Amino acid sequence: MTESEKLDLILSKLGKLDKLEAQFGGFNERLKRLETEFGKFNERLERLETEFGKFNERLKRLETEFSEFKERLDRLEADFGGFKERLDRLETEFSEFRGRLDRLDSDVTGIKLILENEIRPNIMRVAEGHLDLYRKLREATRIDDEKEMIAIRVNIMEEQLRTIKERLDQIA
Repeated sequence: MTESEKLDLILSKLGKLDKLEAQFGGFNERLKRLETEFGKFNERLERLETEFGKFNERLKRLETEFSEFKERLDRLEADFGGFKERLDRLETEFSEFRGRLDRLDSDVTGIKLILENEIRPNIMRVAEGHLDLYRKLREATRIDDEKEMIAIRVNIMEEQLRTIKERLDQIA
C-alpha cells in the first residue's frame, strides 16, 4: 500500500470520522432536545402528581361526605320505617273508627226509626188521652163549681130568709 493509498485511506477514515462527529453532534443535539423534552415531561409529571394529590384529597373529602350522607340516609330510612309503622297503626285505628262510626250511624238510624214509628205515635196516644182526661176533669170540676155556686146561693138565700123571718117576727 502506497503512501497515497494510505493517505487516501486515512482521509476516507477521517471523512468517516467527520461524518461520525457530525452525526454525533446531531445525536448530541437530539439528546439535548430529548433531555429538555424529558425535563418538560418531568415537570408535567410533577404537576400531574400534584394535581392527582389534590384530586385524591378531594376524593377523600367526597368519600367522607358520602359516608356522612349514607349515615344520614340510614337514619332517615329508620325514621321512615317508624313513620310507616305509625301510619299503618293509624290506618288500622282509622278503619276501626270507621267501622264504629258505621255502627253508630246504623244505631242512630235505628233509633230514628223507632222514634218515628213507635214512640211518636205512642206519645200522640198519651197526649190524646191526657187531653181527654183534661176535658173530663174540666167537666167534673165545672159541675163541682156549679154545685158550690148553688150552695153559696142557697146559703145567701137562707140568710136572707132568716133576716126576713126575723123582721116578720118583729112585726107580728
